Amino acid sequence: MALRWENIDWARNRMTVTASKTEAHANKESRLVPLFPEILPYLRQAFEEAEPGAEFVISDGRRRQGVNLGTQLKRFITRAGITPWPRVWHNLRASCQTELSARFPLHVVCSWLGNTTTVAAQHYLTVRESDFEAAVAPQPLVDPNTRLQNALQQAAEMPRMGSQTPRSKNDERPAVQAFTTECELVRTFGMPPEGLEPSTR
Repeated sequence: MALRWENIDWARNRMTVTASKTEAHANKESRLVPLFPEILPYLRQAFEEAEPGAEFVISDGRRRQGVNLGTQLKRFITRAGITPWPRVWHNLRASCQTELSARFPLHVVCSWLGNTTTVAAQHYLTVRESDFEAAVAPQPLVDPNTRLQNALQQAAEMPRMGSQTPRSKNDERPAVQAFTTECELVRTFGMPPEGLEPSTR
């Protein structure tokens, strides 16, 4: 309800959201949220249809005192032929957090939604039917020879710590040995007198 048109950065596809629940906490007065592709066309349409000089994204007609937005939303859901959820706002937020967490790291999603990972895990994240379907879906088989080839290629591309012998001499050695480096660097460093672990004395 508090979202203003001035809070939307169309050029960078993000908006600044303020929430009464978190504004009392330090550095939690507002948060940046992406303009997700799922909602962007509706926001653009609302912007084009807004009255000239309109301040709020939710029009004044819908901001009237005493209007129960939850009741209105349930009417819209029923009119669309869908059975409303018992806790419609909570269910919408939970499904959003669950879907986003499947695509982005949880701490990033929590930053966008304004909660913590603990709260998300306890109250919002759910297991979906699509998670079961993905778990039992056949996975493409990978040829073991391909895995070995990829491992050898990665080893060949890793940066070396010491000097290399010229390529012409390496060509005379077995394939795997050509990927090794000289061990002179190891011999030049001594072990600390008490070992690698910190002293417990």
